[in-house]
Amino acid sequence: AISCYQKAIGIQPDYADAHYNLGNALHRLNKHQEAIISYEKVIQINSDYAAAHYNLGNVLSGLGEFKKAISCYQKAINSKKDHALAYNNMLFTLLYLEDADPKYCLSKAQEFRSSLKPISDDLLTKYQFDKNLEIQFANDKNHYLDFLLATEICKKFNKNELTVITNYPASQAALAKICADDKKTSERFEVFHNDIEIANGYVELTDAKEIYERFQKDQDYRKKNKLKIRPLDKEFIDSMMRGIPSCSGVAVGFDRIHMIAEGKKSLDELSVFSV
Repeated sequence: AISCYQKAIGIQPDYADAHYNLGNALHRLNKHQEAIISYEKVIQINSDYAAAHYNLGNVLSGLGEFKKAISCYQKAINSKKDHALAYNNMLFTLLYLEDADPKYCLSKAQEFRSSLKPISDDLLTKYQFDKNLEIQFANDKNHYLDFLLATEICKKFNKNELTVITNYPASQAALAKICADDKKTSERFEVFHNDIEIANGYVELTDAKEIYERFQKDQDYRKKNKLKIRPLDKEFIDSMMRGIPSCSGVAVGFDRIHMIAEGKKSLDELSVFSV
């Protein structure tokens, strides 16, 4: 099996799943240092690979590297909020820390539970979110981000000027590439006039495997939240498998630009087509 995984990596060096499975095989053979290298390679390719963080934590815990293991479990939970095993192992690992006591373990447990919240308590207090909104947003950080962008950030843009927001959070990348120097952000941008969005663009994601994973992640989210499941666009994925050169694009809201140029306050005031 190890030979097969190594051959797959030889063909596609950034094949995260192959590195992950190689790490699992090495771990079972007690080749801990080699397994660590494989899991770290997975995380280098995809920093949100929760299972790699979790398994790396298990290896480190077995080697007595408890503080490093806890950090790995925390990252697994950050990538997958409902990763019960990571949370369980993290708390057990706390008990093995030198000079650890029950109060310390309890305080750390509370700290980690707080970190699972979509936004900090400070933000919740500062903006006084309506309880109905909190129920509607549940634990989806992106709902909070969109709400704050519309109600707080956009309202502070300079009047009668263009404002460009770049490096959107990776969770809102859509089909944009993730920034090479910051895996938490994407190569997506939006252009605003006052607080009105007039353009949305990004550097196109061309990795067919990652596109498939994002589609699958979207379907999982929809299934979990009882939303309509959209069929996978297999033709699009197949075409991306054949490869396209690096490119970017932007969608411009011409009707909104027309509205601004005419000094109107809403699209309903426009007569775009004569009757």
